[in-house]
Amino acid sequence: MHATSFKLGDQQFLVIPTFSNAHNGGSTESYIYRFAQGSLHKYQPLRSRHGYSSAIFEVAGNVYLAIGNYHYDSSTIYQLQGHRFVHFQHVSTIRYTTDIEHLHMDGHDYLVFACYHSSQSLLVFLWNNGNFELYETKQIRGFRDVEHFEIGGKHYLAAARYNSGSSGDHNVNSYIYKWTGAHFALFQTIPTKGALKFSFTRIGKMLFLAVANMLDSDKPLDQKFKTPSVVYKWNGKKFQDFRYLNTTAAASVSFVNMRHHSYLVVGSILANGISVYRAEGSGFHLYQRIPNVNATHTEFFQSNNRTYMFTAGGLFEHRYISSVYGWMES
Repeated sequence: MHATSFKLGDQQFLVIPTFSNAHNGGSTESYIYRFAQGSLHKYQPLRSRHGYSSAIFEVAGNVYLAIGNYHYDSSTIYQLQGHRFVHFQHVSTIRYTTDIEHLHMDGHDYLVFACYHSSQSLLVFLWNNGNFELYETKQIRGFRDVEHFEIGGKHYLAAARYNSGSSGDHNVNSYIYKWTGAHFALFQTIPTKGALKFSFTRIGKMLFLAVANMLDSDKPLDQKFKTPSVVYKWNGKKFQDFRYLNTTAAASVSFVNMRHHSYLVVGSILANGISVYRAEGSGFHLYQRIPNVNATHTEFFQSNNRTYMFTAGGLFEHRYISSVYGWMES
């Protein structure tokens, strides 16, 4: 699940979609939590259908929250009114929505949904006349994550592709799209292996794109999760291989800046822990390991001048275990 952090005034909040093992189609409640005194406190429930992803964004001076539902054929958009979010709009996202990105381009607002398992696994909605309307789709299966970034004033979308769909092949290309001014056109393909997440960052004048590779279909069953994740570097025209990371069942990658240093945090879905790499010189070097942790998603936020990391747990011992970690200077 993809959590989202945001602030209202001086208060810090975290949206945590709730994905349960209840019967498909059953209603669950996702929650907004308020972070205070070093812990999370329930603030507002949000009715959802196996919520899996979320996004906070602003349009025309109003704040909105989108919740992507995994086991339902629509996702929900809420609008902030006062101190609470109220229902605003349903958008048809088929099923298996796993990520949401808000984009503001050329004076217009867009929402992009990754809808895993659908034959149209990338859906682009445009804000028009006070609502979001379907604008563009990509007829490709298997996208699990979308990452928006800008290079030289141009907009790009990196779409992480987990598998080919019906065949179940995980060794497939992930796609990078470039905005033409009217639609997203294919810009570059990247060979990935069960890709679950992209993350983009700038470090000085260098641009990096990291991908979490979950599994290699060509390896034997007992070895397939031992699959390197990759950091790509922009060469001025496209992304090229830069650093391979020794990962097992990688499910999340996140770049974060803390105390004048840049870090890459990689989480595993099989309790193989979290690996923290620090950018030093021209490379990324292992800085810290947090063992015996599941991390399908990481979200960073700040409170009282301290950086915190929320980790959304994967299914382990029949439980979803999520945690909050605080950054401490050594």
